[in-house]
Amino acid sequence: MGLKWIKYPKMYSINKMREIEKENLNDIDVFFEIKRDGSNISLMWDELRKKPLIYSRNGPIMDGKLKARFEIVLDDMFPALKEFWENIDSSVIVYGEFLWRGKSPAGYEILDTPQYLVFDVYSFALQDVLGEGFLRPDIKYRLLEQYDIPYIPPLAKEHITSYDQLVQLRDKYLAEALKQGYEGIVIKYIDIRKKYRLFKEKGEPKIVKKLRPKEKGIPQLPPLHQDEIISAIKDVYWEIGEEKFRDKSIALPIIAKRVREEAAKRNCSAPRNIYPYYMRFMELVKYFETHY
Repeated sequence: MGLKWIKYPKMYSINKMREIEKENLNDIDVFFEIKRDGSNISLMWDELRKKPLIYSRNGPIMDGKLKARFEIVLDDMFPALKEFWENIDSSVIVYGEFLWRGKSPAGYEILDTPQYLVFDVYSFALQDVLGEGFLRPDIKYRLLEQYDIPYIPPLAKEHITSYDQLVQLRDKYLAEALKQGYEGIVIKYIDIRKKYRLFKEKGEPKIVKKLRPKEKGIPQLPPLHQDEIISAIKDVYWEIGEEKFRDKSIALPIIAKRVREEAAKRNCSAPRNIYPYYMRFMELVKYFETHY
């Protein structure tokens, strides 16, 4: 069949919606989900070998330690996932958040046991028929519940008639998620063109952002928050693997580039010296290796 894995779409805030998108927010059901603080891992079914293929955010999982940790959780879930693939659709990609025990990467959560929680399902068969492969959230919840597959449940479902209403509800449910100790929320809906739309919203940084002193009459951008920096470093860690990550000559240029990209997307400035953040992340890695 030759199905090719699809990277999970990049998400942005609803603040970056185009005007046409805002105008089309009429008579639409919108789902709000908690955004968990873990590692994006997806699965495809290998029909030939009768086993799942494991992918990280950017492609086939390369880091041996992450894979070994994830397989501990996957072993328990495998019977349910196998039944899901065989009975529903063998072309399905399952996207989920892998949460290891202890403190989460950005420090939002502390877990006693590891978890893998599915947050989206993509079907190539559905794509061929309807032109959109992602399952509608309500159908996704029902199927995952039916097959006893752990998933991120909806925080709320709301009927939207305007962009202003969506903003008000975003603020409401984001505040609720932060109060519960989570990183933020994800907003999901099917638009008028029957396309799956995804947006993420995070809490404001804990430090107060202030504009730097003007330089030659041009206001300087606020600094990229440290949570975003650590998250970018974490992505590089899983992407290139621990051995290469420990080699500063390899890791630091990649990290610097990734952090600059994140800063540009958020209209922020990147730190000039990335090394202290690299060392802080290495301390976290050492802590996890020692205690877990």
